[in-house]
Amino acid sequence: MTNIEKVKRILDAGHWVKVSYPDGCILTITSYHGNEISYLGKSLTCIFTFSKPTFENCTIEVIQRIPTPYKQGEKVLVLSNPEPDNRYIQDMV
Repeated sequence: MTNIEKVKRILDAGHWVKVSYPDGCILTITSYHGNEISYLGKSLTCIFTFSKPTFENCTIEVIQRIPTPYKQGEKVLVLSNPEPDNRYIQDMV
């Protein structure tokens, strides 16, 4: 199994991935779509993407994501379609 496959399996399980390189660079991988990988910037406020990652000569660690508990009756935002086209937008209004 390649490192990219390991990263995708961890993401599929609902966790994030910490990728550490020997030069000190650390990436926090949050998601993927096809061959594009999304990761958080150093300030943890920006998300960047890059395509065709290899993750060679690095250490891969799982960042456990604990679901945020909510109480019955609380409002919860559900993002089911991040990029709807215009037809779907009109149906939602």
